[in-house]
Amino acid sequence: MGDCHGREIILSPDVWKELLDHRCAILAYFRRDDEARDPPPPPMSIAHLTLRYSTINNLKILRFETQDMRLSLSTSTILGLFNFEYCINRIVGTLLPLTAHVDAKLYRFKNIAASASVNAIRDSEYFDRDDLLDCELLALFI
Repeated sequence: MGDCHGREIILSPDVWKELLDHRCAILAYFRRDDEARDPPPPPMSIAHLTLRYSTINNLKILRFETQDMRLSLSTSTILGLFNFEYCINRIVGTLLPLTAHVDAKLYRFKNIAASASVNAIRDSEYFDRDDLLDCELLALFI
């Protein structure tokens, strides 16, 4: 998640799932009419992320905060985020197996590269010259 100034906060799949679990409480804050009568809920922690309810110029916002980053989300951004739930779930579901594949290849490549030359890497049983990822890793090594 990011803004137009290049600030980004990474939402892991686990953080995203927990955020969805708290959707009702988050949306309830944005539906309330009278802040004076009903103060904002206390901050909420999800892994490395703290969610703080607030207002800027009488507009309700939800701040996503990490140790070194802060993003303020408006009502329309929060609604949009939850409206894309199924698309985001699909992207996460597609990328998770690929990430595991890349991690496995990188681990094997590091082991080979630690004590090898370019020829040894190309000759390894784990190197597939038809695999784009293997070729990219070899190019980085060279």
